[in-house]
Amino acid sequence: MAGNDMVYIAGLPDTVRESDLSEIFGSIGQLKRDKKKNCDKVWIYRDKDTGLPKGDATVSYADPHAAEAAVSWFDGTEVLGCKVSVALARGRDGSEVAPAS
Repeated sequence: MAGNDMVYIAGLPDTVRESDLSEIFGSIGQLKRDKKKNCDKVWIYRDKDTGLPKGDATVSYADPHAAEAAVSWFDGTEVLGCKVSVALARGRDGSEVAPAS
């Protein structure tokens, strides 16, 4: 899956914040920036009714190699007190997620 710059994280606590993930996952490599919002490209999936985090998120890296390193480094480790699964992100149909430009 060469070129995928996004990782999917599962098993996060419902107290997780975007800034937490930026700090933790940014330690592996530079995160992509959302130019419109002027923040790192971190997305926490939230419950539509409560607005609380559902326990999963995506983080986009500026370099696909950093995404691969994040999977190797963080998968199966404890993040914010919870054991997480980290993998290169896939689309809803299971296909590779193309790098965002």
